[in-house]
Amino acid sequence: MRADVASWLHPNPDSLAAVGELIARGVKLALFSNAPLELARALEGAPWLESFPEKFFSCDLKAVKPERASYQAVLASIGAGPQDVVFIDDRPANVVGAQAAGITAFVFEGPAQLAGLA
Repeated sequence: MRADVASWLHPNPDSLAAVGELIARGVKLALFSNAPLELARALEGAPWLESFPEKFFSCDLKAVKPERASYQAVLASIGAGPQDVVFIDDRPANVVGAQAAGITAFVFEGPAQLAGLA
C-alpha cells in the first residue's frame, strides 16, 4: 500500500502550472477522487493540492464516480447546481456519469486543455 500511495504523490509540473493559471483567473477549484482511504488521507495533506480548498473522496462520500449520487453529494457540499460547474476527469466513464447528472464535463487530455476555462 505504501508503494502505491507513494506512486501517486508526484504531480505533473505542467498540470500544476495550468491549475495555477486557473486560480489566477479566479476559477474556484475542487478535487473529487475515487482514491481509496489510504491514498485519500495522503492526498489531503499533499502540499501541491493546497490550491484545492475543497477535496472530496469517494471513500468518505460512500459513493463512487460514475454513480450519480457521488456527483450530487459533491454539488450539495459546495452549494452548486450542475449548471455551475465543469467536471474534468481522465476516465471517460466518469465524464459520462457527470454529464448524466447534468454537469458540463470533458475528458482530461492534457494541461493545455485547461487554458480555455474561465
